[in-house]
Amino acid sequence: MRWIKKGWIALFGISLLLMSACSKTNFQEVEVSMQEVETMFENKESFQLLVERDNCPFCESLNQYIEDTKQGHALTVYKLDTTDFEFSKRKQEDEVLQSGTEEGQKFLEKFPYFLYTP
Repeated sequence: MRWIKKGWIALFGISLLLMSACSKTNFQEVEVSMQEVETMFENKESFQLLVERDNCPFCESLNQYIEDTKQGHALTVYKLDTTDFEFSKRKQEDEVLQSGTEEGQKFLEKFPYFLYTP
């Protein structure tokens, strides 16, 4: 249940970022790989990361919201598609995931308590 709250907090945070970044500069979405995310972490860069996957209704809603509100915002959002990371739980009641891919395992090393997208 706390992960649902964190999801709404993340959505609220992105909304605030979009609203507060108003200027004449263009909004950008950049697709990134897990390797690129790791490099940004190593370089201690500050960035907004949107973690998404195919067939996620919450991701689709958030992407529609971004599309509707991005005009005139000076913001770059990095998008990481986790569709192929093969996330699963060992047991239904687990609050952590495992991954069957190298990229997914790297992701879970950085974000060990990740459970849902976006």
